[in-house]
Amino acid sequence: MAGRRNSRHEGAARQTHVSGSLRLILACLEGAKTATLITSLQDDE
Repeated sequence: MAGRRNSRHEGAARQTHVSGSLRLILACLEGAKTATLITSLQDDE
């Protein structure tokens, strides 16, 4: 029983880590988009 509970907790922790990484990647993409917009706005002036 304890072994099962452990592996289930481990899986949940891994899922959290993956979603955290995805959030980080999305944040980087959003930042890149914003930087690109700012750069293109500066180019227009």
